Amino acid sequence: MPGISVEQAVVNLVLQGATQASAKANQVERDLTAVERAAKKAGAATTALERQAQQAEQRLQLLQQRTAAAVGALGQAAAAASFIARLAQNLGADPNGPAGRIAAVGGEAAGGAAIGAGIGSLIAPGVGTAVGAGIGAGLGLVSGIAADQQKQDELAKKVAEETAKKVVDLQAQRDTARAMELQARFERAQLSGGGE
Repeated sequence: MPGISVEQAVVNLVLQGATQASAKANQVERDLTAVERAAKKAGAATTALERQAQQAEQRLQLLQQRTAAAVGALGQAAAAASFIARLAQNLGADPNGPAGRIAAVGGEAAGGAAIGAGIGSLIAPGVGTAVGAGIGAGLGLVSGIAADQQKQDELAKKVAEETAKKVVDLQAQRDTARAMELQARFERAQLSGGGE
């Protein structure tokens, strides 16, 4: 074995190269298989994300529909409160009485809730609608109470003015009656003094 022939050396080199090439080919095949598996997983993940996106869009549409329905219902409640207040007045209820005052304040609160819900749903459907309705109802209630208080103050002022006018009229009538009584006494005194 002192010397390998050139042919044998070429054969050995070819076999060695073929073995290395075969090992490289096997490694490339394993890498391709891994890439194919990763691509399948990515495809499955993409499909799952697409389904989730579709479901999220459907939920958003449902939320928007429910929000619109809630805003509409609050608007109808405000209109109903206003209608009830007008109906009560048409049936003879005192608008300054407890029922009229409650209906007016309730109408303001319902109207505020409807406006707040509409604004809130523009900002963040769902939670924004609820928060907006709550804030709007609170502001509407405060506004309604303030309007009711102003109305009560105006009514009290009117009653006070009418009462003061009646008191002045009664005092004038009393003074007139007293003056007439004094005049009658004076005339009687003159008649009695003149006949002596």
